[in-house]
Amino acid sequence: MEASMTPKNNKLIYELHAQVCSVLSNAKRLEIIDLLRSGEKTAGDLTREMEIPKPNVSQQLTILREKGVLLSRREGQHIYYRLSFPKMLKA
Repeated sequence: MEASMTPKNNKLIYELHAQVCSVLSNAKRLEIIDLLRSGEKTAGDLTREMEIPKPNVSQQLTILREKGVLLSRREGQHIYYRLSFPKMLKA
């Protein structure tokens, strides 16, 4: 068996896949990812486009950022979010 195919490595791969699936298993998170396809937006922008309360959007943004799906940058009082890996949309 090759080193890259050991049961220990497979378990790590399965764990990583499970984490990705967990992040993508929420409809609102998928909607956020889709809306960010066109470029960065603030939580306020997403709230208006999704027509849901800002705390709900913020909660999902936090999860996506903590899991590495999104990057954020602050400009004044606004935080802009964008996809960490835009190519993931092709997957």
